[in-house]
Amino acid sequence: MLDKCLSFSIILLIVSFTQTSSVKAEPLQLNIYTIGFKPYGIDEDGHFSGIYFEFANALAKDAGYVDNNKVVPYARVVSALKQGKIDLTIMFRNPALEQYVDYVAALPSKKIVVIGLQNWAISHLDDLAGQKLAYLRGAKFYEPIDTNTAISKYHVVDYRQGVRLLMAGRVDAIIGSLQSINNAVASIQNEDNMQLTLGEPLVLEVKTPWVQLSKKHAEHIDMETLKRSFSKLQASQTFEALQTKYGQ
Repeated sequence: MLDKCLSFSIILLIVSFTQTSSVKAEPLQLNIYTIGFKPYGIDEDGHFSGIYFEFANALAKDAGYVDNNKVVPYARVVSALKQGKIDLTIMFRNPALEQYVDYVAALPSKKIVVIGLQNWAISHLDDLAGQKLAYLRGAKFYEPIDTNTAISKYHVVDYRQGVRLLMAGRVDAIIGSLQSINNAVASIQNEDNMQLTLGEPLVLEVKTPWVQLSKKHAEHIDMETLKRSFSKLQASQTFEALQTKYGQ
């Protein structure tokens, strides 16, 4: 009788182990916010796309995560990282976020400029004294301008809003990524069927966008796995392919 009970117990253990082993663990979700300006993050009536959007999704997939990616305004990305509401984003390093994020990997650098309309050539920062500057809300582009109280900053949601304020004469210049500003101009020209010519840009510095991981989520998201996946995507020129896809 004892032998029969023992044999039955062993069978139950084997069946239980087999069933447990056959159940695959569900992949973890990677919560991502993508900055909302073309061509990096595009929101067309709730349909998301863009260079950073697609690259972040490709990174999540290769690393074994399920992506939960949304395109939102820049200021909301900053706020979400501070509050630990998201895991990952791609954008320039922001001094206000240094204590909240770890840096996974760098993407190709971009020129940060100040630029006005065609009839105003900005050759020095002193030219901006007393002027109004369109500035992406929540961003930190260039400290000498950030701390200069002689330059008025008009905070905008995205580059398109900044360019439209420039066209309307409500600001004198706009600061940010030259590529993003040019994309905003092209978008407005196509939308309004008009021609808009900007002046020569004053190049302030070259900045590098980074894949950034929230420190609050470092326990369940493996940064080394993300780094390996990033290297694989770089080797396959995934980012370059996305740039070509979006006309960069």
